[in-house]
Amino acid sequence: MFLRNIISWDLDATKYHAYTMELEAEVSELKQKNQELKRKQEELLKMQKNQIMEMMNMKPGAKRNRLKKTISGPW
Repeated sequence: MFLRNIISWDLDATKYHAYTMELEAEVSELKQKNQELKRKQEELLKMQKNQIMEMMNMKPGAKRNRLKKTISGPW
């Protein structure tokens, strides 16, 4: 009986260790993907910012649309 408990505990410990290793590998992989996605997002934001700046610089003489103050009503 005692030997069965030791064998069972050993198998459970082995399974737990394998499961833990799988989870750690998955976490590592997900962290790497997250870093890559953050880098790509940063590049896209830079590209968008550059495009906006280029569009603003393309029309140096054009008036920019601005909100104008309006006269208050008679009330």
